[in-house]
Amino acid sequence: MGELMPLPNTRVIHPNWSAHHRPTATGAMTATCRITRTDGDGTVGADGTWTPPAATTVYTGPCMVIAPSFERNPRVSAEQTQMTRRDYMVSVPWDVPEIHIGDVITVTSAVDPRLAGRTFAVTGLEYESEQWQRTMLAEEVEGRVVEQ
Repeated sequence: MGELMPLPNTRVIHPNWSAHHRPTATGAMTATCRITRTDGDGTVGADGTWTPPAATTVYTGPCMVIAPSFERNPRVSAEQTQMTRRDYMVSVPWDVPEIHIGDVITVTSAVDPRLAGRTFAVTGLEYESEQWQRTMLAEEVEGRVVEQ
């Protein structure tokens, strides 16, 4: 009792488990996306107009976007604007360049045509001991003016 493995020097999970499953995880990514990052403070022109820094593309390729249930996405009101905050899980292949909090994900194509063109901000990064893909938490905010 107390031993997890029947034989000494063996493992429950094969050391190449993640690497073996990565192609399958990537094959399940039916959308494509572009991830961009802005660095710097931007510039102020002679007329005082601020121009944000140019975005650099970090990644372009397959992705998967999963929306959790509406219970995790509360509706909030702020003065005359109602906003729905939606959190999503976005996965990309394992070997993409490093993703940072604040990077912007734009879905460039998807099976659901309403998903294509939507933009999300990376709010969290997931790390796991067995990794088949890179998974990020991202947020989309939709706003509309409420007529009074």
